[in-house]
Amino acid sequence: MSTPPRGYDELSLLHQRLATQNRRIADAFARSEHLSERELEALVAVMQAEQAGAPLTAGALGRAVRLSPAATTSLIDKLETAGHLERRRGVADRRSVTLHYSPRARAVATQFFAPLGDLARAVDAEFDEAEREVILRYLRRMTEEMEAHARSLEG
Repeated sequence: MSTPPRGYDELSLLHQRLATQNRRIADAFARSEHLSERELEALVAVMQAEQAGAPLTAGALGRAVRLSPAATTSLIDKLETAGHLERRRGVADRRSVTLHYSPRARAVATQFFAPLGDLARAVDAEFDEAEREVILRYLRRMTEEMEAHARSLEG
């Protein structure tokens, strides 16, 4: 067995601490909006897909949050009724429906997470461009590996 690189134990501990704090903040937001863990996971999936320019269909959302089609429909209905999500018909194909974060939900999330964004920008300013590139490369790779590992656990 090889010896971990210098600083690995600290890096591992900091990953755990960061994940714990991310979870605490997400839980606080979910409580403030009366969302279950799965509902929050669905909203995040919808938001990230929109940001990537590829809004989710109901089927894609169901796969992302590991729900049956019936449970996904129920989840979407609940989030839409609560004003968190919108269903939008396709322009070219009216049969196509994609899911979008509602303007009200976006405003609430922006207000809640604005202080976190300010903190992130302040920390980011402590690093020069070359350091940020290394950090980004590390985070991209860790994200890829964590996503692959999570998929392997889900079977």
